[in-house]
Amino acid sequence: MEIVRGAAAEGDDPNAAPAGAPETAGRRQVILLVEDTDADRDLYGSLLWYNGYEVVHAADGGEALERALELRPDLILLDISLPGPMNGIEVARRLREEGFSGPILALSAHSEQELGPAAREAGMAAFLEKPIDPFAVAREVMRRIGYARPDGSTP
Repeated sequence: MEIVRGAAAEGDDPNAAPAGAPETAGRRQVILLVEDTDADRDLYGSLLWYNGYEVVHAADGGEALERALELRPDLILLDISLPGPMNGIEVARRLREEGFSGPILALSAHSEQELGPAAREAGMAAFLEKPIDPFAVAREVMRRIGYARPDGSTP
């Protein structure tokens, strides 16, 4: 599992697809964004939508599990600390048990040292520590599932 921290490097183009990003198949890719904080959900969701992804939201573990199994998104951005009886680690564990094979990226204000081992064990592919630059989140998404715009253009 990879750890992604902090801000973008100075001079980085926030809209450039990372080197080695997979090619898209010409369809709009779906991201399930599971975040209970309105400001973070709006920030990450708007940036990903602007970059061409279809973004579906969930605010708690039960809703996340239901939407993920129904939609089978290309990628899940999953906050670890969620309201209700099911946190992000439990959601990831259940999704893997149900056969979801796409990338699940952990979002957390907790440190990777604290929750990383449990996130890895649950099948999460990366751990993004908050606060994190939203462009770093977008680049990690692009690296995992490819650039959203089929023609490779930037917004």
